[in-house]
Amino acid sequence: MSCSSQISRTLLLTLITSSLPALISRAHGNEFHWGYPPGHPIAKAGSPNLVGYANIEVTAGWNLLGNPLDDQAGNHAGTSPLMKLAMDGTVLLKPGPQGWEVNNCLAGLDQPDFTLMPGEGFFVFTPETTTLVAVGRVLVGTNTCHLPAGDSLAAPMGPYNQQPLDGAEQNFPIKAGDEIYRLQPGTQTFDRYDFDGSWHPKAPVPLVGEGLWVGHKPASDWTQILIIDTVPNVPPDNVYDVYDVSPAAVPPETEALLDFFTYGAGPISSRVFDTDGITPLDYDHLAQLWGRLDGVHLVPLSAVMPFGKGARAGWVDGGLVGLPAAWAGKTITLQLRCWPRAAGPSYATAVVQGAKIGLSAEFPCQVGALGPNPGLGTLPGITSGFASFQIRPPTTSALHVRRANGMLELRWPNDLTGCLVQSSDAVGEQAAWSNVTVNTVTDGDEQVAVLPGEPTAQFFRLVVL
Repeated sequence: MSCSSQISRTLLLTLITSSLPALISRAHGNEFHWGYPPGHPIAKAGSPNLVGYANIEVTAGWNLLGNPLDDQAGNHAGTSPLMKLAMDGTVLLKPGPQGWEVNNCLAGLDQPDFTLMPGEGFFVFTPETTTLVAVGRVLVGTNTCHLPAGDSLAAPMGPYNQQPLDGAEQNFPIKAGDEIYRLQPGTQTFDRYDFDGSWHPKAPVPLVGEGLWVGHKPASDWTQILIIDTVPNVPPDNVYDVYDVSPAAVPPETEALLDFFTYGAGPISSRVFDTDGITPLDYDHLAQLWGRLDGVHLVPLSAVMPFGKGARAGWVDGGLVGLPAAWAGKTITLQLRCWPRAAGPSYATAVVQGAKIGLSAEFPCQVGALGPNPGLGTLPGITSGFASFQIRPPTTSALHVRRANGMLELRWPNDLTGCLVQSSDAVGEQAAWSNVTVNTVTDGDEQVAVLPGEPTAQFFRLVVL
């Protein structure tokens, strides 16, 4: 059997049974085969639909993919054959109605109902080079991808084998001014293809299972038609189909994004442990991402998030974090801070209480820049670049005071921000506390303030702002 080009937008397809040899379309390691993959539970049962499977190679890092087959079960990521081989640390990313949507994988996906519809494009981050396998029905008949105005992620709605995007089979509705971007996984950069009546530098030829960033100014329909030439003894209703999908538009403004997902494979696993160095922190502990936006001071960047439960314990899955647009495409210095949930809602509260606390080593992370003109953009960094650590045991007090040579020396942790030192000449409900406004100096990992000693009693406290 072979593909036929006798009719415009026509492929010669055949009903699959277990006795037919596999037909293979191959392009740069991506393969489409007729029939079910070896070991599939219904590989020997045959099917009333035209079915096949596609091997899609993905490189460590970000990839831009499209699902070339319909799994006939809603194409949800949690049940899709395409994601069955996805490893822990895999990340899915695509535009949604409210902006970019992320779906992290650690002992299962965050959002099992996240769709991977034929015709939609989506980004996949994987920690290691691997092969994903799409299994399902070939969408024979009239299939329409409703492209929104502006930018979107889209993909061919079938296992086309090295066919030009605007050729007879894929039939992309190209218009002057359109831009197509293909992500090169090896370099994590985009190749750009412009159309002004002709292609520059050449017409894009997507691989099987590849997604595209489409810059298409007016909304229009990308209609792809697959027609059966010869299928003996099969009623047309079992073969022809009408399939529609509407990818969401890419947000119109460039966004600076991080994925607050701390799972890391290999020797730097970014897992956080309790004081015993053995027990991973669980849902009873909180974490927050801090960073140096001004290059000097560490400030909180994310919402406070819990650690995971069960197999996810020791890691944080906090979703996308938006940063000021000026950080788009740059590298920022980050730190993870953590504490027991019972110690309060913030790191500063836990420190003041003398609770267990933990700090990662500072680590660099690239900030994503996703928006129009992706050729200048980058994909979001994954915040898992720090070595595993354990939290510190509780202390009796975060503030230490000692008298020397008629002066008072106050010391508190250098990493403690969002607090004030206050003083009073009494304690209790009637005490009048005032802020200590003396200059401080840094001594190792502590802040130091020196005050004149008073002949009367003095009391000091740290207050969380």
